[in-house]
Amino acid sequence: MSTITHHPDHDPIEHDLREAVPLVLALVILLGLVVGLAWGASQLVSVLGWLVPAR
Repeated sequence: MSTITHHPDHDPIEHDLREAVPLVLALVILLGLVVGLAWGASQLVSVLGWLVPAR
């Protein structure tokens, strides 16, 4: 088996990458949520700005 001869310490970069993947995903999701919320808020403000003078 190659898993016995291949020790995890030989590939620290690969291990770090594998560890970083969930962190990167979480950051991307958080960034997407923040951007989406900001965009939604600006859209809401512009819609309200349109509606308020109309009344």
